[in-house]
Amino acid sequence: MNSAKRIILYAPTFSPKFKSSEKILPILEDLPKDDELWIVKFHDLMRVKETDHFSKLQNDSLLLYSNPDNIPLLQIADVLISDTSSVVYEFMLLDKPVITIDSKDRLEKGINITDVRQLRPAVDRSLANPEEYCMGRKRVLNQIHPYRDTQNSRRVLDAVDELLESSILKDLKKKPLNLYRKYRVRRKFGHWIII
Repeated sequence: MNSAKRIILYAPTFSPKFKSSEKILPILEDLPKDDELWIVKFHDLMRVKETDHFSKLQNDSLLLYSNPDNIPLLQIADVLISDTSSVVYEFMLLDKPVITIDSKDRLEKGINITDVRQLRPAVDRSLANPEEYCMGRKRVLNQIHPYRDTQNSRRVLDAVDELLESSILKDLKKKPLNLYRKYRVRRKFGHWIII
């Protein structure tokens, strides 16, 4: 990977109702400039049929990333493009520009576009002025990640221990297996794991 290139990460959600991948597919191969590397990282539940269309577009400026761990990508990316995926909020912890497609919520976090033809100008704007939405990102982060002191896991474990020691759990009913629901979800998304 050429580190001199600006890295643009596109990481859409898998939810059929909210995903942007169908909108971006027709224009994606024309978006990267010579000094950019675009990386597409699909959610692990994205249908293989859909990701196959993108794999045909791969070239020196456009790569598909299939590793389930997206943390290395977030660290190297200069800009993130997404839709309603929660990866946006993970990326915002790095205080880097975010571009969303058809977002309806917390619009101060970055540039939100409603037409994919606005994407190239939005990327140029984000690269030229990465601090533009810095204050908005901080406001959103303060709402959803109020603690950034590296002690979140400790707080969760303490809360779990507290629950286990209390009598609350004794009154809970056992969760149903929901096998039929699980089957329907897997069939809908074409996600089958054979062990």
